[in-house]
Amino acid sequence: MSTEEANAVSRRQGGAGWAALGVLAVLLLAAATRYLDQNVPELLKGTPLGNIAATVEYPVYAIAIGLAGNAVLTLAGVRERLSGGFRTEFFIKTGLVLLGASINLRVIVTAAGPAIVQAIVLITSVFLFTWWLGGRLGLEERLRALLSAAVSICGVSAAIAAAGAVQARREQLAYSASLVIAFALPSIFLLPWLAGVLGLSDEVAGAWIGGNIDTTAAVTA
Repeated sequence: MSTEEANAVSRRQGGAGWAALGVLAVLLLAAATRYLDQNVPELLKGTPLGNIAATVEYPVYAIAIGLAGNAVLTLAGVRERLSGGFRTEFFIKTGLVLLGASINLRVIVTAAGPAIVQAIVLITSVFLFTWWLGGRLGLEERLRALLSAAVSICGVSAAIAAAGAVQARREQLAYSASLVIAFALPSIFLLPWLAGVLGLSDEVAGAWIGGNIDTTAAVTA
């Protein structure tokens, strides 16, 4: 083996090692999120913050811990080396598959007819309106496609899927994802409160919230 080939093998092995450490960092952040989600409400129970802690779900902790972890790794100068393990799209798709596997098929069959009609009308209407509005605002077509998919289907994961289909730039995907999260986070708290104020039944409130919050994790929360 030549010196150049040996160096290439060494770089690949080093890259694989850093990628493995990146995956480990993601797992540690996920474990911290799970710990906070399970323990914060109990720790703050009976305090002035108890009611707030009881309503905060794991997406909020995940976002906060993710931002903090990103800042720490960047300041430490190792983020780029670990980035090979930050398989964002892979993790999101895996999570969606696992979430789908947990859905009761009997519920789907029972609600299939009305739910399918509602989904087709809602998704088609929102997609076409967003595409038209983006055109009126002068947005580039690939960005319009990402935003239309994100707000009409399931937020960040839909934007990621659409980005691959239309070959969108990374900054366009980041913009779409940030916009979705900026609206989804307050909706986690505002829409359930509004449903109570309006006296909506659990079924109607669920359909309303599911149709208006543009990211799967926030709807689950």
